Amino acid sequence: MAPASSEFVRGLPKVELHIHMEGALSPSLRYRVAKRNGIPQIQETEEEMVRDYQDAFNNILTGEITLEAAGKVFFDHFFDGIKVMIKEEDFYELAMSYFENAAKTNIRYAEIFVDFQSIMETVSLDIAMSGYRKAQIEAEKNYNLKVEWILSFDRSKEPADLMRAYEESLTHRDIIKGFALAGISDGSGLMKFNEVFTRARKDGFFITAHVEAESTQNLHECLSQVGGHGLDRLDHGMKVGEQQDLMNLIKKRNIGLTICPWVTYGPAKLMTDHESAVQTVFENGIRKLCNHEVLVAVGSDDPALAGGRWLEDNLSLLTDVAGFTEEELLNLQLSAVRSSWASDKHKAELDEEIRTYAANFKSP
Repeated sequence: MAPASSEFVRGLPKVELHIHMEGALSPSLRYRVAKRNGIPQIQETEEEMVRDYQDAFNNILTGEITLEAAGKVFFDHFFDGIKVMIKEEDFYELAMSYFENAAKTNIRYAEIFVDFQSIMETVSLDIAMSGYRKAQIEAEKNYNLKVEWILSFDRSKEPADLMRAYEESLTHRDIIKGFALAGISDGSGLMKFNEVFTRARKDGFFITAHVEAESTQNLHECLSQVGGHGLDRLDHGMKVGEQQDLMNLIKKRNIGLTICPWVTYGPAKLMTDHESAVQTVFENGIRKLCNHEVLVAVGSDDPALAGGRWLEDNLSLLTDVAGFTEEELLNLQLSAVRSSWASDKHKAELDEEIRTYAANFKSP
């Protein structure tokens, strides 16, 4: 079958389960907020900052940077961006910039990571969540977009630090859907953070973690032990497809995983070449998992740090590079619905909307 058209991708109702709110801070918005708040930046003009961000990701795609150097630039941009946001209006403006883009590209439901420990190093969490809450209410009212928040722990911190941050965050529990773990992994697994995950689950929250650097043994722990009986989702979970027993286990638990094509393909291409990256990410990765009926949800991760590539761009990459068809994209969105932490009622509504769109779509 032919690859899905750009028109199909654009109109397809979408669900996004892997997006870092602070990773959606565009270089232009970062520059304007920094200037408004009187925070000096290395880049002297907005154009220079935009070019700096674009060059950083383009250098990955063209092989003009090492993987280690690329990682440093990525995290420098991410954390330096957080530091310019010090007022409620800054967080509101950031969230609204994502919501406006989401509305234009037919995102109907989003579960969004908030890197709250990094935020708390600069301002109180109350300031950030107040801005995010205000934007959430506006998006749900004006854009037909349902939003949930996932507070993301920093795995470079000590377990006791995570527990303190968790307890402080509970003043906002009415808008928190779950907790996640992100950051650079040292390969030691997640069990050292088991206490805070178990506490979060006991308190009624969903739990997930970024697992791209975990070993096979660690992935088994993620699926069966962390938090008592395993995580509720795996982020950057493509490695599950490397072993049949892991695919069987995630299917048995009926939970999903997220994959972010652009930020996965870029480093894979940097380490090998285009053809090998396509084989690794798309054929032996996403398509293999889908063919084995594993629930896969496509996300954009940190779009501002990936050359401004949003969810629609990540879906388009699947069609442009790997020839994903309308049926395959339809199934990915239905899998995202099933993987989500939405209510059963909302899942049914999203499922019906997506299926109706696909059934009625006519190529131009």
